[in-house]
Amino acid sequence: MNIRIRTAGKRITSFLTASVMVLSLIPSFGLSVFADSDFSGGSGTSADPYIIATAADLKSLADKVNVGEESYATAYYQIPTETYTYTKNSVEYTDGVRAVSINLSAYDPWTPIGTEQHPFKGHFNGSSDKNKGNGSYGTINHAKLQIEEGAYSGAVQTAGIFGYVDGATIENVAAATPQIGTININAHSSGDTAYHCVGGLVGFAKDS
Repeated sequence: MNIRIRTAGKRITSFLTASVMVLSLIPSFGLSVFADSDFSGGSGTSADPYIIATAADLKSLADKVNVGEESYATAYYQIPTETYTYTKNSVEYTDGVRAVSINLSAYDPWTPIGTEQHPFKGHFNGSSDKNKGNGSYGTINHAKLQIEEGAYSGAVQTAGIFGYVDGATIENVAAATPQIGTININAHSSGDTAYHCVGGLVGFAKDS
């Protein structure tokens, strides 16, 4: 009887040891469950905003909002900071902090974030820190903006980094050197009105 008890005990111990080994692996896989591979980090909450560090991140935001993915249209977004070296009073410092600059020149033309049917309603912050040295707020550079030629009727057509925003908060960010292309507008209809709104950062803002 004692032998049987010892055998059972060994089996139970082996089972528990194997279980602990399996469970110990879970945290390393758990990180991918909450990550959104379309952005550089974050989960979209006010405490953990999606990180917009590249032009591809911003393009993913536009793609999701413009097809009506509401959870992304109302989420929180943040341009991250980076460290850099600067000189002040002839002394070189290496602790400068500034917001990342995003270059959109690869997208010609740039598709604005938000449409009249699917507006951006979220929170976009270009910088959460008071920057040292020469620092700056977040900048989005070289956006190539245009309204395509065509006949528009009874709608708002926009050109901007953000196209149509409704109740959104966009702060601490600037549009640097936007490139406004030729905007050909052929709006014609019977009694309808078409609106064409162009802005470097935001084309059309409602309650924002």
